Amino acid sequence: MDQIGDLLPNNLGETPEEFQKIKDFISSRYGVSSVVALAHNAIVITVPDSAVAVELRMNHLELQTTCDIDPKLKLVVRINPTI
Repeated sequence: MDQIGDLLPNNLGETPEEFQKIKDFISSRYGVSSVVALAHNAIVITVPDSAVAVELRMNHLELQTTCDIDPKLKLVVRINPTI
């Protein structure tokens, strides 16, 4: 019988393509790292700087079209300086 610790790492899967596109967009445009997660009907983007967060909020339509994000999903931008 397998242990839980043996099963979990094998079932995590790959990062969704949209998430990787968002990370690449932020990294190339603003030069910062980011964390992208899915929560309910929203994509949560966490960045380390408030200036980047404001830019992302102002350019959310460009982000949606460039990264092929479903328009039904809400984009939430959060700030966490420890990432």
